[in-house]
Amino acid sequence: MKDARQHASALRALKARRKKGELDLRTYYHQLLQLLSDMLTSLREEDIPDDEVKRQVPLLLVFLEDQIQKYAQRRSRQEH
Repeated sequence: MKDARQHASALRALKARRKKGELDLRTYYHQLLQLLSDMLTSLREEDIPDDEVKRQVPLLLVFLEDQIQKYAQRRSRQEH
């Protein structure tokens, strides 16, 4: 399991590469998604107290609901 420093370092590196023009937008997007996937693995393996879980759930719900809605809208436009 990666620690937070490794995830933060990977994010800084991605942002720096994008700023320098080393990554096109789609590649940057895909690499951000990969970082998110790596982060999810770490979060799943983390043993956190219930009070922290309680604070995290609303953040996850907002993110998921927003992304699901946007994904559905994009899919709907592609079908027309």
